[in-house]
Amino acid sequence: MAIDLKLNRIELELMESLQDSGNAELDGERRKNGGGTSTSSCGSNHRSGRQKAVHQNGESGRAADVIWWKRWHMSCGVVVVATVMWLLFERSGLPFLTICSDVLLLMVVLLFLRANYAGMRNRELEDLPELVLSEEMVNSAAASFRAKVNKVLQMAHDITLGKDFRLFFKVWQEVMTI
Repeated sequence: MAIDLKLNRIELELMESLQDSGNAELDGERRKNGGGTSTSSCGSNHRSGRQKAVHQNGESGRAADVIWWKRWHMSCGVVVVATVMWLLFERSGLPFLTICSDVLLLMVVLLFLRANYAGMRNRELEDLPELVLSEEMVNSAAASFRAKVNKVLQMAHDITLGKDFRLFFKVWQEVMTI
């Protein structure tokens, strides 16, 4: 519940900041054009009718700066990390899920060692946030899952009774490809 409230608050702040930046831009265009509204796309290459640089769309344009190599050290870091990850997957022959679980296990071990080390040094650790699933979230996920399973069972029922030949043929084709 608390997570939902935080997400809603963040979403509202983003919406307000986008509206404020859009209004400020329109005000600037109105001043340039002598007070008239200029929302048409005359003289603009953009569909929205605004002439706004790509790096101005995000929050201070960090992602665009990395993509356009304006922050070359971060761009190099992204390329290096992607290459190492690709080599790790390619050379090890391990599936993605196995590597992810190994990394998570390593993180848990490091947190455990950090907590024990802090205990030996008589230092206090900052509290970790408590992760709690609300009953409402679990019930909605279960209801969604139940609806999808019922839909699949209904499709299987229709196939076995011969009501949907097209779907039967698609399933047969997929099973034969495997």
